[in-house]
Amino acid sequence: LLVTDPGAVPQIWHRDNRQPGLTVLVPLTDVDDEVGPTQLLPGTHHLVAGGAIQATAALQRSGGSAAAAPLTPGDLLIYDARVLHRGLGNSS
Repeated sequence: LLVTDPGAVPQIWHRDNRQPGLTVLVPLTDVDDEVGPTQLLPGTHHLVAGGAIQATAALQRSGGSAAAAPLTPGDLLIYDARVLHRGLGNSS
């Protein structure tokens, strides 16, 4: 169970695992911009699996930008556990 208290600051960028696998987030409440959704850096799983050239190509295809994932109850967020990500801060 992951809880982000009001006033929490953004997490540091991290990955959940260096080995292939999936991370699954199942929100029990709304996770909007105010309470700090998960922010992902698409393509960064290649930094572990395929090296810098593949990671650079993946980041270029994604526009090189981080993607936030607001969620509501009933949604699922599934991503490669090697993707760099962080929880954004909770400004509520």
